[in-house]
Amino acid sequence: MNLLLSSTLCWQHSVDRVIEIANDLGFEGVEVWAEQVWFHRTPINQIIEAKEKYNVKLTFHAASWDLNLCALNEGIRQQSINEVEKSMLLAREIGALNVTVHPGKRTLTESWTQWHYDQLVTSFSSLAQFASNIGVEMSIEQMEHEKKEFIIDARSINELINDLPSTVKVTFDIAHVPLEKDILQYYSQIERINKIHVSDVTHSKYHVPLGSGGVQVETLLYMIMENQHPVILEGFDQNEGFSNLNKNVRFLRDKLNLSIKEVTSENISYK
Repeated sequence: MNLLLSSTLCWQHSVDRVIEIANDLGFEGVEVWAEQVWFHRTPINQIIEAKEKYNVKLTFHAASWDLNLCALNEGIRQQSINEVEKSMLLAREIGALNVTVHPGKRTLTESWTQWHYDQLVTSFSSLAQFASNIGVEMSIEQMEHEKKEFIIDARSINELINDLPSTVKVTFDIAHVPLEKDILQYYSQIERINKIHVSDVTHSKYHVPLGSGGVQVETLLYMIMENQHPVILEGFDQNEGFSNLNKNVRFLRDKLNLSIKEVTSENISYK
């Protein structure tokens, strides 16, 4: 098992604190979100100290909120590249050498897809070179089947990465697969996967706690237990009581028999 905790499931806490919580609960590490580091203004040295103290793995998620790497607006496009580069530098500083990046989306209608695709290849080509220069690995996430997204399935993500250097990998997100599709078949068709995001999904909401949506237990078991790639438990929880995190943990413990603990005053040291 290579199960890590997304820092966003403990959004109220600084990333060094999330590392401590993840270690106390039995996760092997943390996927650090750039926005969380910046929002809490966490000093880099505190993250490094926590990583070394608890001897955990770190992966990384680049800035994605408010950004669009293939926006019609050139200023937004360039600033998005700048923010992802800034994320990669941060990842390198804390020793998280794998960085997940969201592809851009259409600004306009479907008829503009090729124009946006061409801009995306240009942006990612620049970012792939930047990542190579600083020694981090860029991994592009396949996205939800939403109106303006277009890097959403095996055909589109494979086309994109084959237009980019072979060093560019793919982050596979099971919650972005439509419920009527077979997740494992979807997974088998996508090339260069090096990381997996797991959470549940309903017909109206993405990234709900495990057991709250339609993803099958057997699929989750395979993804978490049989896979060699880092598997990241995803979601967002800004509740001080860790309600979403504990829903996930109870599912992992009760349905998948994993030795992950709930957050209680007895098993973590509150500060």
